[in-house]
Order: sequence, then C-alpha cells, then structure tokens
Amino acid sequence: MLTNCPKCKKVISVEKSGNTFCPKCGTYIFVGDPIKDEENKVLFNTEEELKKEFKSKQFEDVEDNDKEKNKKKRAELKHKINLLHKNLNDS
Repeated sequence: MLTNCPKCKKVISVEKSGNTFCPKCGTYIFVGDPIKDEENKVLFNTEEELKKEFKSKQFEDVEDNDKEKNKKKRAELKHKINLLHKNLNDS
C-alpha cells in the first residue's frame, strides 16, 4: 500500500496499516486504514529529535509544582525513547 508520511510528506510503501517507522525520515508513525477512513499521524519523532528535545528543555526548579511538571516531562520523553528502542529491537 502506498501512503504519505505525515512528518516528511514523502510517499512510502507499507504492507498494511498500523504502527511503523517511516523509511525516509525514521519517524514512528501510524498508517491509517483507508477502509476505516483513518488518517496517518506521527506517534513519535525520531530518536535523535526526542533526545534533542530532552536535552534542550529548561528544567528550572522555581517552585515545587514546576519540579513535578519537569519530572513528568522527562519521564515522558524517556518513555518515548525506550519505546522506540523496543520497537526497533522487535522489528
């Protein structure tokens, strides 16, 4: 099946709808099922982009509430990176 990557907009070939990596840009994407009228969407950016975002965040410890938000954001980014590693190993 031919479809467009929602990140890089290039035409890619996939066997079926579902989660996959874009072979052109490396982004983890969801390829929608055209029969169900599902749209393609970006699930995670590339690992490099996630790491860059993680490093670039300004985690200022101004208030306790901010500390908790920062911890949650870091945990979320680490989780996304771990999922990317897991999916790469499963492929």
